[in-house]
Amino acid sequence: MRLIDCFFRRASKFVMIGMVALHYAASSDAQDPASAFIPKDVTRVQTVEGITEYRLSNGMKVLLAPDASDDKVTVNMTYMVGSRHEGQGEGGMAHLLEHLVFKGTPKTPDPKQEFRKRGFTFNGTTTSDRTNYFATFTSSQEALDWYIGWQADAMVNSYIAKKDLDSEMTVVRNEFEIAGNNPFQLLGQKLAHAAYETHAYGKPTVGNREDIENVDIEKLQAFYKRYYRPDNAVLIVAGKFEVAKTLAAMQLSLGQLKNPESTVPAVHAREAPQDGERTVIVRRPAPTQVIIANYHAPGAMHPDSPALNVLATALGDVPAGRLHKALVESKLTLGVFAASVPRREAGTISFVTGLAPTEDGAKSQKILIDTVEGVGSEAIRHDEFERAKTKILKSLELAFANAAAVAAGAMEFEVTGDWRGVFVNRERLKAVTLDDVNRVARTYLLQSNRTLGQLIPTPSPVRAPALKKPDAAAFLSGFPLSEKGLESVAFDYNPTLLYDKLLISQTPSAIKMAALVKPVRGDLVKLNIAFRFGTVESLRDMEVPASMAGSMLYMGTNKMSRQQIQDELVKLGASLSLGFSVSGGNLSLTAKKENALPAFQIALHLLKDSTFPEKEFEEVRATSLKALEGSIKDKSAQANNAWQRYGNPYPTGDPRYAATLEEAEARVKSVSRKETYEFYRRFYGAANAQVTVLGPIDVKAYEQNVLAELEKWQAKEPWKRIENPMIDLKPARLTFDTPDKSNASIRAAHNLPVSWREMPTEDFALSLATRIFGGGPGSRLWSRLREKGGLSYTVGANFSASGYERSARFSMSAEVAPENVSVAENALKEELRRSLKDGFSDKEVETFKAQYLADRVRNRSGDGFAMSFMSTQLEYDHPRGRAEMNDALIASLTTEQINEAWRKYIDIDKLVWGVFGDQSKIK
Repeated sequence: MRLIDCFFRRASKFVMIGMVALHYAASSDAQDPASAFIPKDVTRVQTVEGITEYRLSNGMKVLLAPDASDDKVTVNMTYMVGSRHEGQGEGGMAHLLEHLVFKGTPKTPDPKQEFRKRGFTFNGTTTSDRTNYFATFTSSQEALDWYIGWQADAMVNSYIAKKDLDSEMTVVRNEFEIAGNNPFQLLGQKLAHAAYETHAYGKPTVGNREDIENVDIEKLQAFYKRYYRPDNAVLIVAGKFEVAKTLAAMQLSLGQLKNPESTVPAVHAREAPQDGERTVIVRRPAPTQVIIANYHAPGAMHPDSPALNVLATALGDVPAGRLHKALVESKLTLGVFAASVPRREAGTISFVTGLAPTEDGAKSQKILIDTVEGVGSEAIRHDEFERAKTKILKSLELAFANAAAVAAGAMEFEVTGDWRGVFVNRERLKAVTLDDVNRVARTYLLQSNRTLGQLIPTPSPVRAPALKKPDAAAFLSGFPLSEKGLESVAFDYNPTLLYDKLLISQTPSAIKMAALVKPVRGDLVKLNIAFRFGTVESLRDMEVPASMAGSMLYMGTNKMSRQQIQDELVKLGASLSLGFSVSGGNLSLTAKKENALPAFQIALHLLKDSTFPEKEFEEVRATSLKALEGSIKDKSAQANNAWQRYGNPYPTGDPRYAATLEEAEARVKSVSRKETYEFYRRFYGAANAQVTVLGPIDVKAYEQNVLAELEKWQAKEPWKRIENPMIDLKPARLTFDTPDKSNASIRAAHNLPVSWREMPTEDFALSLATRIFGGGPGSRLWSRLREKGGLSYTVGANFSASGYERSARFSMSAEVAPENVSVAENALKEELRRSLKDGFSDKEVETFKAQYLADRVRNRSGDGFAMSFMSTQLEYDHPRGRAEMNDALIASLTTEQINEAWRKYIDIDKLVWGVFGDQSKIK
C-alpha cells in the first residue's frame, strides 16, 4: 500500500498548490489591537477575527495576529513577485533571488549563521505569484526586532553578487534536475505548460536549464531592485509578541525605506479560451500510470471558486464519489483524486487517477472523462452535494482552530487579492447551493476546455467564457466581517510543569492513560491510543494478513456500511486515523469537546466489530497487487527495496524479515479473506494499550468511557515487545541501475551500539557531532558539497538511536548529477576522514550546541509537543525535570567529549555505500 500512497501524495502536491491557504485561520490575543498604542506614522486599517492590518509611513502593509497560547513567533515576509513576473530570458530569477538573499548584506554577511545562533527555524519559498521568507523562533522581542531589522536590510542591501551566483547556480540547477527526476512532478509541469499557452502560469517556478545556466548578473540585480521594495511586500507576524513594540520596530526599520520612483511593473497576461482539447504524454520510468484531466477555471477571488471546490469534492470523494465508484470499485485503477486549485489570476479544476503500468489506460481515460464531463447531463444530486459541502465545512471548522497556520493562510489569500478572503471564502462556501455547483460544472467541465487526449475537430465547439481578473472588492461585497476571532489562552508547555499537570490512570490489564486538561482553540479534544499485538513467535507469517486487516477497518461493520461510517464521522466533525500493521497500531482522533466521546465509540466499534466484506476485501487486494506490480517493474522501487533488505538476518516469516517485492506480491495473491479476518479476531485487543488525551475534558468521563471500554476488550494472544538488536552490517559498495534518471543518489550508513536511554552522554555527543558534520546549513557537508562545490541541493547526515537496545544508525546522503558521483563520493569520504582525524573545533561545538539547545526549547511548545510528552511518559516513565537535566548535559559537553565519542563509534571502514542512478552516465 505504500506505493500508491506515495503516488497520491505526489499527485496531490501538484494539484493542491495553494489550496492549503483555504483552510487556515487567524488567532486573537487578550490585547485589543484597536486600543493598543500605535506608534506615530503607523496607521491601523482594520481588524478581522483577530488579524489586524496596519500601514507603515511608506505605505507598506503589515498584518499582526497575536496569539497568547503559542510560545513561538512566526514572521513571514512576502514579495508579490514569482515566476509569472519573469520575462524572456529571466526564467527562474524569482526563485534564484530567494536563494541569493540568504547570502547576506554588508551589515549581515552570513544571515544563516545569525539565524542558527538565535535558534531560528527558517526558509524561503517561491511560487508563480510570490516569494516569501519566514522564520519561527521562541517568543522573544529582542529576536523579533532583530529579524524585522534583517528583513529591512535584506530588502534593499542584499549582495546579489556574481561570486554567489556562480556557486548557487549549480545548486539551483541540481534542484531543477531533481524535479525532472520525478515523473509525477514532470507530468505536472508539462501539463501546466500545455494548459497555459500565453499566461506565465505555464512556466515552472524553478526555471529552465538554459536560463539557469546563463543568468546575467546585471539583469538579476535589476530584477531584485524592481520587485524588492516596501510597496510590493507584505509582512505578517503571528504568535506571542507585544503589538506596540513590534509596530515600533517595524516603523523604525522597514518604515524608513523609500519606494523607488518607478512603479511596480504590471504583468499583462490573460489566457484565451481553448479551441479544443490538448494532450500531454510523458514517457519516463515510473511505478504507475497517471491520467489527469485538467480544466481551466477562474482565480481564487472569483465567485465561482467556492462552488468549484464543492464540485471537486463531490466527484473525487472516497468512497462515495462518482470517480471512485466508476474506476476503483470496478478495479480498473488504483485510486482517484480531485481538487480545485485557484490562484491569483486563473485556476484549474483537476481530476487524477493512477493505474498499473500494464493496464489499458485508454479505457480508464474514457471513463474518467465521461464521468467528469457527464455531470453536464447527469447533474450532481442533492445527497452528493450535501455530503461534499458538509465534509468541506467540517474540515474548515477543525482547521480554523489551528492558530499556528494563521500566517500562511492570511498571506496566501493576500497573494490572491486580499487577506480577508480567507474568512469570506468560508462564508461563501456556506452559501454555495446545488444550482451553483451544477452551473459551474456545465460552464467549465467542457471537452474544449480540457488538457488531455487528442485534438478532434468539432463542427460546433462549446467555448468556456473568457476569464477576467477577479474583482476582489466584488468578491468581498455583501459579507460583513467580524473583528472577533476564536479565543486563545496562554499556556506554559515547560516539561516540568507538564509533568506536574499530568493525570495518570491504569487498568488491571496494564492499559495506561495520560490526560492533560487545558483549553484548546475551538474546544477541540485530541485523543491518541497506541495498541500492541502479539509476540515474535505468534506473529510469524502474519505480515500480509496484518497489513490487509489494517486496510479493512473502514470497510464496514455488523451495524454500519463503509459509507455510513464516513458520513457519521463527517457529521461529528471528527478527524479519525487508524493505522495498523503486524505488531500493533495507532488510533488518532480530533473532534470538538461534545463530539469526541461519540466519535471514539465509532472508532472502537470499527476496531471491535468490523466484518471485512468480501467485495471490499477483493478491492483492497486488487489495489495492493496493482501497486506491487508497478513497483516490481520500476527499477527505482526495486533498488530501494534491495537497499532496505541489505544485511537483514531474519528468516522468512519473522515479523522483522524484509521481503522482496516479488515475495510480497505472491503473499498478497495467496492471502484469503478468512485468514485476514482470523488475524483480526485473534490479535486485536487493548491490553497494554497507551492512551493520551488533551483538551477541555472531564478526566473521570474518559476513564469511564475510554479506559473502561478498552478494559473489556482483550485479545486472545498476549503481547511481548519484539526486540531489535543491532545488526552488524558487512561493509560494501552497492550500485543500483535506475535508467533515465537525471540525478543520482549517494547513500552511506553503518550501525553502532548506542542506546539513548542507557547512554545519554554518548547519544547527545553523537547527535551534536552529526549536526556539525552534516546537519543542514553551516555544517561541513553543506559547506563542502553545496556552498563551495555547488554539487548537491540535498546533502546531509543523520544519527538515531533506540531507547531499548544498544542499536543506533549513522548515515549520510547526497543528490548529485551522474557525472559528479565520483567527486561527491570522494568529498563525503574526505570530510568524514578529516572529522575523525582533526576533530571538531571549539567554535563549531559552541555554535551548534547553541542551535541544538535553541531547537529543543523551541520544539517544547504546542499541543503536539504535549501529546508526544505524554506518550513518552507512558512508555518510559521519565523522572521529573528530565528535559532540563538533558539540557544541562548537552550544555556541559566539551569539545573533547564530542570528538572522543565521534572517533569511538564512527568508522569509515564499516560504511555500506549505495549509489543509485543511470549507471551508464555515472563517472
